[in-house]
Amino acid sequence: MNRRRVIDIALTGVVLVAIVGLYRLTPTKADFQQPVQVNGTAGKVVQTPRFEITVEAVRVGKKLKVPRTRPDRETSTSWVVVDAIVTARQDPMHLGSVFIRNTDGVQYRATNRNAISRVDLTGFEFQPGIPVRGSFAIEMPADQLAGARLEVIENGVFTALEPQATIPLPAAEGEQPVVELKEATA
Repeated sequence: MNRRRVIDIALTGVVLVAIVGLYRLTPTKADFQQPVQVNGTAGKVVQTPRFEITVEAVRVGKKLKVPRTRPDRETSTSWVVVDAIVTARQDPMHLGSVFIRNTDGVQYRATNRNAISRVDLTGFEFQPGIPVRGSFAIEMPADQLAGARLEVIENGVFTALEPQATIPLPAAEGEQPVVELKEATA
């Protein structure tokens, strides 16, 4: 075999390795459609371009007391209540998607049960520069909370490149018989 043929085979091998490497590094359609994570820590302000959020506490209970309604809401699992402060930064806005993702990647969305969205943070219209304190209520098994994180995004439908606040949740102080939802107030 002559030297030229050996060089051609070596160059072909290098090109094939480069093609496979570039293929593996090329973003997929799913990569382009994911929100942009803005990571934070509970107890500290997490700033996205559109809103700020601070997770103050996590409470867990078997029943949920909703202000100005009766009876208390029951669930077959547990109620996880996340107390937070949210501030719009530029324009009036609503939070379109709020959920807890456990360590296995399973998502538990904020509840949409009757009357809850009228008092919690998911139904509130945030005005720029005005902090609003309140709660999110999520139905999920309490044993799935360890290592979970809260994920909040403004737009619940078209999330491609939208900022998403991602905050690891602190441990709750144990399950209570009843937890009270804090009404969203400015």
